[in-house]
Amino acid sequence: MIEIKNLKEAVINHQGESSDVNKFIAYIDSINKTDRNGKDLLFNMKSDQLLKLYIKYINVGIVLDGVNAVITAYERVFITWVGYKNKVLSVYPESAFDVQLVRDGDMFQVAKQSGKVVYTHDISDPFSSNKGIIGAYCIIKNKRGEALETLGLDDYDKMKQSAMMKSTWDKWASEFWLKSVIKRACKRHFNDIVEEIDKLDNQDYQHDEDNSVSERQKLAILDSYDGKDT
Repeated sequence: MIEIKNLKEAVINHQGESSDVNKFIAYIDSINKTDRNGKDLLFNMKSDQLLKLYIKYINVGIVLDGVNAVITAYERVFITWVGYKNKVLSVYPESAFDVQLVRDGDMFQVAKQSGKVVYTHDISDPFSSNKGIIGAYCIIKNKRGEALETLGLDDYDKMKQSAMMKSTWDKWASEFWLKSVIKRACKRHFNDIVEEIDKLDNQDYQHDEDNSVSERQKLAILDSYDGKDT
């Protein structure tokens, strides 16, 4: 457990007061506790480590707030699909995003007409979460143009098999689908904007997993994210 007041003072002394700092402090405060089994949800990180994480990500335009980015464990951070969306919006605030899952039974049709993305998505049952996900798409429209990216099962399974924390992918399948398709879209069409956050995102998940941290603890941290879109 850390002293939130001391952490806030340290961050403000280094970065100054801002809404981003307040979001970071509120997020850390929300997970500054132990779970029912007595495990520290901050993984015994100290205030100086948390300050370094905040600076590391805010320097590339990502707020460590539990929505744009989530602490997963051992000084690692998971940038969410919302983080990628907001990074593009920081440069092109007029951007319109449509990032959706396609489930078994849905009908998705898309065409490119003179550079315009024209599509329809008929959702067979919008209230069912039991139908399997068969794909995802990301459509971004702004003054740079209109971009379309899709992701099918074959590519998604390859990504999952090469990733660490596979059970986390299973638990949060919808979020990983959305993250994967928007990350691919941003890398292809807005690489100049997301290049730095891509490096950090890949860096945190390329080295060997820390076996001292249980899978349950990692899931507990991701549970605090809970798919919020802000």
